[in-house]
Order: sequence, then C-alpha cells, then structure tokens
Amino acid sequence: MHQRSFLKLTALFMLGSFIAVSLLAAVFVLTHFKHEHNRHGAHGSCSVCVYMLAAQSLGHSVPAAGVLLFLGVAFDCVRTLSAAAVWAGADTLISLKVRLNN
Repeated sequence: MHQRSFLKLTALFMLGSFIAVSLLAAVFVLTHFKHEHNRHGAHGSCSVCVYMLAAQSLGHSVPAAGVLLFLGVAFDCVRTLSAAAVWAGADTLISLKVRLNN
C-alpha cells in the first residue's frame, strides 16, 4: 500500500509541475508578445522569439497530456471496478457452500 501512495504523490507532483510550467509559459508569451527583437540568439536570431516558440510548443503538448490523463483515469477506474466485481462475486451462497434445507 505504501508503494501505491508513493506513486500517487509522484503523479500529483508531476501534474502540479506541469501545470505550473504551462502557466508560467503562458505568462511569458503574454508579457513578451510585443518586444523589441535582439540578435543574441543562435545564428543571429532573437532570443526572446526562441523562448516564445519553446513556450508555444509546450502549449501544443497540453492536449496530448489531457488524452494521456483521461486514459490513465479510465484504466484505473476499469481496474478498480473489475477488482470490486471479483471481490463482490466471491461471497455467494454457492461459493460459501451453504445448503438451504427446509
């Protein structure tokens, strides 16, 4: 049980980190939307524009992360329901070998 709670905490930490980075990337794009171009980047490109493209590419990965999150939750629900069905079906009168005599 300890391993499962550790995995849940790790997943929550990763989700929180992803949300924080996404919000910070959006704030960076919004605050630097109209900026003066400099030539301090690679091959004489604008360094702010390079960072803005990286932040925007993070925004394109959000739908994929949402699909993976949905699939993970669906898999966990199916696994939990199947385990509950097996547990609930184990205690029947036939499995307990109860004889009903009049």
